[in-house]
Amino acid sequence: MENFNTDQMEGKDIIILDKKLTPILVGNHDGQIFLIN
Repeated sequence: MENFNTDQMEGKDIIILDKKLTPILVGNHDGQIFLIN
């Protein structure tokens, strides 16, 4: 993702359930859930 910020994306906090896990579960400003490797 371009201009990706690990703390916030589009003004909403990223949801990280466990920083040790890969892939990492995150949510975006549309409420969608992604797994990032």
